[in-house]
Amino acid sequence: MQLVGNPIVATSANRSGEPIIGDSAEIKCHLGHVVDAILNYNRAIINACDDSVVQVIDNQIQVIRLARGYAPLTINIDDKQNIGSRHVLAVGAQQKNTVAFGFDHNMILSPHIGDLFSLEAQQYFHQSLATFTRLYDFNPSHLVHDNHPQYAPTQWAMAYQEQHELPSAQCVGVQHHYAHVLSVMAAHQHTDTVFGVSFDGTGLGDDGTLWGSEVMLADINGFTTLAHFSEFTLIGGEQAIKQPVRILLALLFEHLPLEQVLRLPINAIKQLGTQTVTNLHRLWINNSHCIKCRSVGRLFDALAVGLNLLEQNDYEGQAGMMIETAANQYLQQVADQNSQYKTAINEINLSQYRAPKADISDVIQWHSSQFITQLVLAVHEQDSPITTAHLTQQLCWQFMAEIADKIDRVAKDYRDYPQVFCGGVFQNKTLLSQCLTLSKRANHQVFTSQHVPINDGGIALGQLWYGVNWWAQKKH
Repeated sequence: MQLVGNPIVATSANRSGEPIIGDSAEIKCHLGHVVDAILNYNRAIINACDDSVVQVIDNQIQVIRLARGYAPLTINIDDKQNIGSRHVLAVGAQQKNTVAFGFDHNMILSPHIGDLFSLEAQQYFHQSLATFTRLYDFNPSHLVHDNHPQYAPTQWAMAYQEQHELPSAQCVGVQHHYAHVLSVMAAHQHTDTVFGVSFDGTGLGDDGTLWGSEVMLADINGFTTLAHFSEFTLIGGEQAIKQPVRILLALLFEHLPLEQVLRLPINAIKQLGTQTVTNLHRLWINNSHCIKCRSVGRLFDALAVGLNLLEQNDYEGQAGMMIETAANQYLQQVADQNSQYKTAINEINLSQYRAPKADISDVIQWHSSQFITQLVLAVHEQDSPITTAHLTQQLCWQFMAEIADKIDRVAKDYRDYPQVFCGGVFQNKTLLSQCLTLSKRANHQVFTSQHVPINDGGIALGQLWYGVNWWAQKKH
């Protein structure tokens, strides 16, 4: 290293969003223009495996990517689940895909496969299925998939069912956020009721909108929604995820006139220009090319833009990381008793109301647009003796602390049930740690995710746990 004199970055070989490359000739073809050297060996790589990614939160390991050293992950289950002669295959989610196999007394979660948006990634999905069905002499007789009809794994499952003429009763769908909760239940082999909090970026809800802020009571048979954020609009649909200023605008439009929004000193809005913002406002008014959403991940995106932490998402989870970093800077200053941070911000709160549902008891809804608008106006229009940077850091902490507090307020009526925090949003150490602190203070038992990925990498195991128990009950 001293002879080189420069930093060396050594990493696995893959293009962004595509599977790892195991052939040196292919590496030269696809990555030769960006790498200086290739470390090769004279034995072919038959089954490539990514690096595992983990972090530690409150002395507990949290797996972000299940791969080398951890996968395949095997969970031995007892006789009462009774898989019998069935071979149950769960095909997982579209992003951070893994697959899971149930046979005999085993549940096996595969290594990380990846995001299935490219043809190469979908081919790797098929190769991984072929590899593991061969290794385990596994012939799928029962299938479990996500409810989203456009997900590649869902389409694969439906095609497999048709090609192999499986009865419709042997191919079932599971709601995305419920599967997140089920994945943690599977890690603990738990079938009874839990208090589940499933926060992520995107997942199809039972009503056809995008969910991602679900607080529920769940067991192996189903779930009941207790609370979630109110719906807001993704202007331009999925384009809003790539350009999160559109999400921020939709939230601000619910409370502020167009003229006031245009005057806000928000970099991303200024870059769009008056005409583009006006056109987006027209789309929002007419509900044209818009999708309804209630995802916490998207609220992180909107707040990061509104506080001028970013203008667009350059990589997944960027907004959450920046908000977490800013919040931790605030907490460090408070711990150091920096007098600049003693100014309180008035009237920032996450208000709620109860929305009656026909099929269940009243559901709590937290006001998404009001919450984000308060935070944005606090930094841009509120007179304060502290600098904008310091105020931004304090608001980032207050955003997460208020969410954790509202979760705990719902949880207080359900202390007898184990608590589960899952979904990609809870990769945020600061948010999860605050939730765990409140749970511990209330002596509320928490089921950790253990070695199961807390993000979509765990979905397949949750699907499998549902299927194993579903068909075991049907047998009786």
